[in-house]
Amino acid sequence: MNLKYIKAVDYWIGIPLCFLLSSLNRLIKFKDRLKSNPLKTPNKILFILLSEMGVAIATYPTIMETKKKFPHAVFYFLTFEKNRSCIEALKIITPENILTIRSSFLFLFIKDTLYTLFKLYAKNISLVFDFELFSRYSTIISYLTRAPKRIGFHKFTMEGLYRGNLMTHKVQYNPHQHMSKNFLLFLENLDASQNNSPMVSRTINHSRIQVPHIMSTPENILKLKEKLKKLNSEITQAQTILLFNISGGILPLRTWPLKYFIHLSKILLESEKNFLILIGDQESKKENEALLKALEHHPRCLDLSNQTSFEEVLTLYDIAHILISNDSGPAHFASLKPHLKTFVLFGPETPILYSPMGSNITPLYAHFSCSPCFSAFNHRTSYCTDNKCLQAISPEYVYSFVQTELNKAQYA
Repeated sequence: MNLKYIKAVDYWIGIPLCFLLSSLNRLIKFKDRLKSNPLKTPNKILFILLSEMGVAIATYPTIMETKKKFPHAVFYFLTFEKNRSCIEALKIITPENILTIRSSFLFLFIKDTLYTLFKLYAKNISLVFDFELFSRYSTIISYLTRAPKRIGFHKFTMEGLYRGNLMTHKVQYNPHQHMSKNFLLFLENLDASQNNSPMVSRTINHSRIQVPHIMSTPENILKLKEKLKKLNSEITQAQTILLFNISGGILPLRTWPLKYFIHLSKILLESEKNFLILIGDQESKKENEALLKALEHHPRCLDLSNQTSFEEVLTLYDIAHILISNDSGPAHFASLKPHLKTFVLFGPETPILYSPMGSNITPLYAHFSCSPCFSAFNHRTSYCTDNKCLQAISPEYVYSFVQTELNKAQYA
């Protein structure tokens, strides 16, 4: 199912279901023990994050602090099947405890949802963290697990964004601080008195924001180098490898113009020291092929779209020097590799909320007055069809940052 269809289902079916379940919840007076009693130690905790896995990095500090807070609990993670490898790579959840739902076809989506609900109900989950931004689907799943403690974002006085009254702990979403701090509010709300909700009268210290550093094994690095050499014999150890992620993921409006990527590629390939690799999945292949064609299939340019596993992409990050990416998953996972200098192009969304974490990340943003037009408040939907906020970031401007890094590498 495409994003537009998923949003329609979530709106037209999700809102009535949330209303009915909220009404039922009041009628049967299903009382959550947490409202009247201090927090009892949960023994089974479920994290829900379904769609964009780049955001999984932002949940990492919250999950790690939760594991420290409840060291004897069993942890589960629910996501869409296509994102399973991303969660496995973080090594924060036991693989057999990662539950998945296939979202490619409506029948599979419904089937897997019902099966997952049955499994979760049987596991007797104690606490649910719903990391989704006002998704009714994840809210309904959270409630139907019958977990006595359920925490997620709530609209409070905001118009729209209705998801019922199904959470026992309601978090005030803050559009002016990074998502990693928004997620840490979940833990703060667990400790706060529900009478004070949504107020959490304390500061989220930046020192709590952490990201894991994942290093590929020497064997995997060697295998990938051999694979690259077979695909393109022009690549050498002495070259600087630059990665391009030109896809905008599930939100095409986030895509820097293809002609800009082409122009930047031509500038970079003027130096024989540079080798360009295009990354991405099957959905990126069409754009990558268009860029490769515009470069007349340059011998120092290789298209790897849909030819690598997620593990191989992370290994590629270990041998590359620079990544230039639209605001999407691959940019966020670059924060796992602190040596990989990463430049991320922002337009319809703001780096204040969604910049990948890490000292190796440089967000490039034009600060248009109409940006960000994507937000949790409009379910990341915009009427804009002409992303001038991204078009204002010129190839020459991006190159000035890249060239600085190339000079550092040359004289290192």
